Amino acid sequence: MNEQGKICSKCKQWKPFDCFSPNKKMTLGYGSRCKECVAKEARERYTANKEKLQERSRQWRKNNPEKHKESLRGTYARHYKNNAEFQEANRQRAAEYRKSNPEKVKAAQKRYTPEQTKQWREKYAPERREKRREEYAQNPEYFREVAQKWRRENLEKAKEVSKQSRARNKQEVQRRTAEWREKNQDHVRQYGENYRIENAERIKEWWKKNKAKRITYKLIRKQREALAQGSFTSDEWEALCSFYENCCLCCGKVAPLTVDHIVPISRGGDNTINNIQPLCGPCNSRKNAKTIDYRKA
Repeated sequence: MNEQGKICSKCKQWKPFDCFSPNKKMTLGYGSRCKECVAKEARERYTANKEKLQERSRQWRKNNPEKHKESLRGTYARHYKNNAEFQEANRQRAAEYRKSNPEKVKAAQKRYTPEQTKQWREKYAPERREKRREEYAQNPEYFREVAQKWRRENLEKAKEVSKQSRARNKQEVQRRTAEWREKNQDHVRQYGENYRIENAERIKEWWKKNKAKRITYKLIRKQREALAQGSFTSDEWEALCSFYENCCLCCGKVAPLTVDHIVPISRGGDNTINNIQPLCGPCNSRKNAKTIDYRKA
């Protein structure tokens, strides 16, 4: 099979048409010089006139900011968007530049006021979020590793960022946490038991140091029970425990049982035996002020 090509006017070597840029004005439809020679000439010209060309480029960007932004977006779409290797190389180049030119980086950052930076971030927030999602989808392991490394090196800052994020999205965090705990009840129960065993002394020490809180909790509890309608006797409680074979209705274990109000008194529940279920201490604490009837389970 005869491959079609031509001789480069610069290096005088025969090369296939793929090595030449298309040019409709030429006879064969391709430029007279090969891509390699054109690139070599461009590099030599740039090296010989580096300062002049850089100044011309800066001036053009300054006079044509919108065209410059559009050009950057086009470059990103052609080379960066779907090329993980290019992304990694670009990140390394940027990191090396910031490391070797800290003063230039600081000077560039000072050109913009905090208010300008804030406005820019708000304006392009949707685009930046979409870009980060695409990059993460292409290389999730890399971004997880980077995030973990940053958290290890900036522990206090990471805690503060996490705290601020939870404060901004309090309701969403509570909703997701509740959903997760509901789907992973066995894990939550086991974690709680292990924590209490491993931190028994720490828990006792906390209660000793916070006697006022403990007394307050008990007083609030007694006041609620006093205001609640109805009551039950010790015989009724013992009969209820015997009926369920002295097992916790939540985890099913035979353990010291505590009184749990199915509908919490804080939510209008009464204090009669019909609103009582036997739970062990850990399960009762986890249930907290939620309305859960384990008798139906």
